Amino acid sequence: MKRGRGSWQIEFNYKVMLFLVGLSSQFTTYSLYDCGQLNSVKVIRLYESLCQFRSSGTWITDHKWLCEQFMLAESQKTNKAEMKRTFLEPAIKKTNEKTPLKVSYKTLDDGRFLLRVLD
Repeated sequence: MKRGRGSWQIEFNYKVMLFLVGLSSQFTTYSLYDCGQLNSVKVIRLYESLCQFRSSGTWITDHKWLCEQFMLAESQKTNKAEMKRTFLEPAIKKTNEKTPLKVSYKTLDDGRFLLRVLD
């Protein structure tokens, strides 16, 4: 640290540098500002999950996985239409309004959800 200048110098062990260099290409990244625009923990977690599929643009998942991952209420676990109406659709709407992602979904013939993610 240089006094009065507000600058810092950080040194990393050379063994750690290999891991640090690959961080941006090997992990999901997103802006914390975007998460700050979302007002629900479940919507934030869905946003984080959607960010994983920005490069491919598609995410296929099922009702059971969504219910387990987002710890949805029992009524949403037992009724897929209820889950879509009270969780998935409002969360996608909020994500589209408050973040740079544009998301749409449709239900496939086998009951799974196909979510399209545009950045």
